[in-house]
Amino acid sequence: MNTTLNIHENRVKKGAMLLDKWFPNWFIKINLWKLKMDCCYNCILGQLYKDFWDGREILSSNAQSNYLRDSIENGINALTEHYGTIEKYWIKEINKRLNNETISQK
Repeated sequence: MNTTLNIHENRVKKGAMLLDKWFPNWFIKINLWKLKMDCCYNCILGQLYKDFWDGREILSSNAQSNYLRDSIENGINALTEHYGTIEKYWIKEINKRLNNETISQK
């Protein structure tokens, strides 16, 4: 597998774990049909908070970190050329969690 893809997949997993800590069951609130990582209103934080910027500010204060740098490391933000790749890994991660949620409810 391409090393760049592994990096993005790992970043999304880190971002999902961060959201697990600060926004339990966050994945239930994401509309996959609307998910667009290049849109500050339809990205992960845009759907959980009012927009990317509000979500980033809230998570920065909660995590007490440099969230602009960390948001790239956590797969919540991406360089423009990687939006599509990051988006695919978020969809994969959310589907995995939704499937686990469905199984645990049975």
